[in-house]
Amino acid sequence: MALTAYLRPKVMVGEGSDRPTWDELTVADIVDLLPASEATRQAGGTLATELLGLEPDAATVIGAETMRARLNATLAGPLVVVGDWTAIATHGFLHQVLHRLADRRPAGLGDQWRMELRLLEPLPAAVDGQRGVARLRITEVANDQIRFSYLAQGRIRHGSVRASVDRYGVVAAALVDIRPGDLVDAEMVQFEERLLPLALSELYFQGDRMPRLEATRALRAGELLSRDHLRAVRAVSAGEEVMLRFARGAVEVTLPGRATQSANLGALVRARISLGGEVFTGVAIAEGEVLIELP
Repeated sequence: MALTAYLRPKVMVGEGSDRPTWDELTVADIVDLLPASEATRQAGGTLATELLGLEPDAATVIGAETMRARLNATLAGPLVVVGDWTAIATHGFLHQVLHRLADRRPAGLGDQWRMELRLLEPLPAAVDGQRGVARLRITEVANDQIRFSYLAQGRIRHGSVRASVDRYGVVAAALVDIRPGDLVDAEMVQFEERLLPLALSELYFQGDRMPRLEATRALRAGELLSRDHLRAVRAVSAGEEVMLRFARGAVEVTLPGRATQSANLGALVRARISLGGEVFTGVAIAEGEVLIELP
């Protein structure tokens, strides 16, 4: 299979290589590995799809951290740099589509993501061969259709092709079975790469703050966590008496105080010491308790 790669913001290639063409692409064409170990040199002859564990029938765009993780698991020697995303495809048309998909990915995905694009019907012969075709432009990329225009025989022509796009990202999933009313903390959650549903805004991505939350319904181990499944737990209410735990290293002192604002479990809250009236900012760690870490 003929493969090409385009790395943004610039093409990174193996030592002594030029920018990849439409020839078969190996890992040496798309990454810069130093120092070059014997295992790395041997892997340099492996097709990118094989080395990265990609589906051979799909055009794929991969986030930088996902790319690093896959390469580091396969190659000996540290990976120096990878572009912020990598597109691997068989055709220039697919590259343009992957470019659009990458630029419009949800911000919450960070650099740990990949997308697989499959055409469900053949391209028009003129576009597939690209002979006599100029100004090929992707006009719309939807989840099931790609629209495009191109100049052929002096005329602007329009076309569309059915396609499927699978999106993968690192999201939170339940590590154990969770019952309604359980308080969910980090020990009950794991972040893993999963096929993502179309509605991404309700998922928890790696890097999201996840204070202890209360489950609103039963969740089975392995089920993706949604913001609809969890709710914040009120720990401190404005004006109520609280215990202030001042900590510096292994030393902790507890003093009575009063919250000046309401806060959920795990959120920042300001509270005033009962004696003296000085105000500190801490974290609501339990009902009526605020932890204040001193420098």
